[in-house]
Amino acid sequence: MKFNRKIIAYVLILLPSILLFSIRINGQERKSISSSVVNTSISPYFSDLQENYDVKFYFIDITVNNNNTFITGKTQINVESERDTCDTLVFELDSRLTVDSVKVNSVNMHDFTFGDNLLFIPLTGQVRMEKQLAAEVFYRGNTGTQSFYGGVTSKQDYFYNKKVTYTLSEPFQSMMWFPCKQDLRDKVDSAWIFLTCSKGLKAGSNGLLNLVNVNDSVLRYEWKTRYPTAYYLLSFAVSDYIDYSFHVALTGSTDSLLVQSFLYNHPLILVNEKEAVDKTGEMLALFSEQLGLYPFINEKYGHCMAPMGGGMEHQTMTTLASFNFELVAHELAHQWFGNYVTCETWQDIWINEGFASYLEYFAVEKLGSSIDAETWLSIAQGNAKKQTGGSVYIPPDEAHTVSRIFSTDLSYKKGALILHMLRHEINDDTLFFSVLREFLSEFACSYATGRDFLQTLNRLTGKDYTWFFDQWYYGKGYPVFITSWKQGTDSLIINSIQETTAVETSFFRMYMDFKIVYFDSTFDVIRLLYDENNLQFSIKTEKTVIDVIADPENKVLKSSFIYEEYDNELVFKVNPNPFTSNLFIKFMRGDKNRTVRLTGLDGIRIFQTASISDYINLDLAFLGEGMYILTVIEDGREYPLKIIKLAE
Repeated sequence: MKFNRKIIAYVLILLPSILLFSIRINGQERKSISSSVVNTSISPYFSDLQENYDVKFYFIDITVNNNNTFITGKTQINVESERDTCDTLVFELDSRLTVDSVKVNSVNMHDFTFGDNLLFIPLTGQVRMEKQLAAEVFYRGNTGTQSFYGGVTSKQDYFYNKKVTYTLSEPFQSMMWFPCKQDLRDKVDSAWIFLTCSKGLKAGSNGLLNLVNVNDSVLRYEWKTRYPTAYYLLSFAVSDYIDYSFHVALTGSTDSLLVQSFLYNHPLILVNEKEAVDKTGEMLALFSEQLGLYPFINEKYGHCMAPMGGGMEHQTMTTLASFNFELVAHELAHQWFGNYVTCETWQDIWINEGFASYLEYFAVEKLGSSIDAETWLSIAQGNAKKQTGGSVYIPPDEAHTVSRIFSTDLSYKKGALILHMLRHEINDDTLFFSVLREFLSEFACSYATGRDFLQTLNRLTGKDYTWFFDQWYYGKGYPVFITSWKQGTDSLIINSIQETTAVETSFFRMYMDFKIVYFDSTFDVIRLLYDENNLQFSIKTEKTVIDVIADPENKVLKSSFIYEEYDNELVFKVNPNPFTSNLFIKFMRGDKNRTVRLTGLDGIRIFQTASISDYINLDLAFLGEGMYILTVIEDGREYPLKIIKLAE
C-alpha cells in the first residue's frame, strides 16, 4: 500500500470502536489492544474463539453501486473446525451493519448474537459435530467513511468526473463489508466475489471474471480466485469503467499473462493513461526475472482506478488513484512481497512495505534514469532521517496503531533503505536477488517475519547477519560520521568518528565507499569497513588528492561531515563547549567574509548566518539538549566542529 501522507490525519476517525479494555461477550473474553501480551497477527476485535477454526473459502455475494456505500447480500465462510473445541463460530463484522439471518450447513441458526463488531453463532445438534462448516451470513447496511483506511468508500474523481465505490481493508477493515476472521496467519485457499450492479457500470475484483447478465438492467460480475489470499487483500471497485487489457509474455511461462485494468470511461483516459498503464508490462517482466515468475500467473494482474490518494495492492487487481510510475511499481511489487508472502505480524510490516518500497526504487533504477534513481534515494534518506529514534520493527504495544504500522519514514523508506544497505553489504547482486527468490519460494502462499528473512539470508550467504538486523531492523536511529582527511608523502590518511542519533543503538557496523579525486581528474573508489569507532585508514597513493567524498552513491543511511584536515583553532575557537545557552565564536583570521552554519546530526540546517567581524555571539537557548555540528565556511573551505548543548 502506498498513500498520501495527508491521509494520516483521518486515522483517528477510522477506529472509533476499538476497545481499550477487556470485555466479555457470551462469557468469552475478547482480546484488547491494551493487554500486556498482544497478539500482533490479529485485529483488535479478535475473539479467542476464532482460534478454534481455519477459514478455507469466502464467497461474498453482494449488490453494490458507485454512488454510495450501501451493500446488501450474503457471505459464505467455509471453515475447518477443531470439533473438540469449536462450539461457537465467531466472525468480525461491523456493528453498523444489520444481520438478517444466519445459516450453518444450510441449517437456520436462530441463537446468533451480534454486537461490538462480533457475530457469535452457537453450534448445536448435528452441526456441532461436523468438522467442515459452511456459514452463510445475510446482511445489509452502510459503513462507509471518507478516510484513506475507509473499509468501503464512495468518492468522485473530479478530473474525470466519475463516481467510484471501492474497498480498502488493510489492516482491520475487512469486517466493514463482509464477515471475516482478521488473522494474518489464516489465509483462505480460494475466494469468490460476486458483485451485482446496474448495467453501465463495471465492478472489479480478485482473480478471473465471468460476467452474468441477470436481467435488462442488472449485471453480475463473478470473480473467482484460486490462490491463497490474506483477508485484507480481497476487494471490489465499481464505477463507470472501460476494460483496457493486454497480454505480456514472461520468462518462465509458456502462456502470456492477462493485464486487465478498469479505467474511467472518459474520452481522454487512454490519451492520458495508456502509456503509463503499458509500463506495467515492463515492470512485470523485470520483477519476474529478478524475483521469480509472477506469483498469480494462472489468473491476471490489473488495476481499478479510484480517487483514493494512493494505492492498495489487492491481490491480482490493485486499486489506485493514478498511474504514477513509482506507485504502479510499488503496488505490483506487493504481489510478491505482501501478497504471495505476507507479514506474519503487523510488527513485521517490513516484509510488505519495506520490500515493495525498495522494489519501487529498483524499477526506477532499471527502467528509469540514473537521476531519477538518485533522487529517489535522496528523498528516501530524507524521510528516514526524520526519525532519529524508532525502529523499523514495530513494538508490540504500537502494532495496532494504524499510523505506526504505515509510517512513511520507518516502514516504507527506512525499510527500503535496509535492503539497499544489505545489497551493498553483500556486494553481489546475483547473491542478493538469490536470497530474495529463495525467501519467496520458502514462504510461498504463506506468511513470514523479519527473523525468517534473516535465517534465509544467513543460510544462502553463509554469513551471520544478526548484527545487521540488530542495528538496522530492531535498532533505532542511524550513524553520524565526522571524517577528516589529509595527504602525507605517500598516502592518504582518513580519520573518522561515529556518533549515533539514538542511545539504544550505540554503533553501526558497516562498509562505506569513499571516492578519492585526484589533481589529474582521475579518481578511485575504495571500500572501508567500520567495525569499531574512532578509526584511521591509510591508503597508499602517490597522486595529489584534491577531494574525498564519503558514500558517493548514497548507499548508506547516515549523516556525514567530511573535510580536509586543518587545525580548526587556527580558523576559529568556540567557548564554552559544551554550552547551555550562548556560544561565543572567535575568528582567528580577522575580519573577512565568512558563513556560520548550524545543523543537527540529521544534516538538516537549523540556521545559517554571515559574519564579517572577528567574533559572533550566538544565542542557542532555543535548542534542545544534544549534539550539533557547527561549520565555519571561510575562503571556500568548510571547517566543522561538534558542539554539545546541555540542559539549562
